Amino acid sequence: MSAPQPATRELLGLLAAMRPDWEYCDVREALAAAHAAARPWPQVAVEIVRLAADPDAGPHDLTLNAPDAWRQRRQPQPADTAHRGAALARAAVHRTHPPEGDAG
Repeated sequence: MSAPQPATRELLGLLAAMRPDWEYCDVREALAAAHAAARPWPQVAVEIVRLAADPDAGPHDLTLNAPDAWRQRRQPQPADTAHRGAALARAAVHRTHPPEGDAG
């Protein structure tokens, strides 16, 4: 079975028929923001059609619900990261440097 293919033009046609009260440019902007946030096409298609079926929703709700891309790709840090960072900062603050011109 093949993966769903993006069909933006067809989706825009469906949304225009479902929600003539939505501005075309607002829908395009919401879809572009979802694409920029690296949201998968199937998720965007399902979500925007769900919003179109809600009489109180607008295309901007898609971008408001978009997860932050950095949170999805960010790897969890090791548990001791904060302690190691604090130790490095303390060492940098307390490090003594020889006076300028002194070869040591």
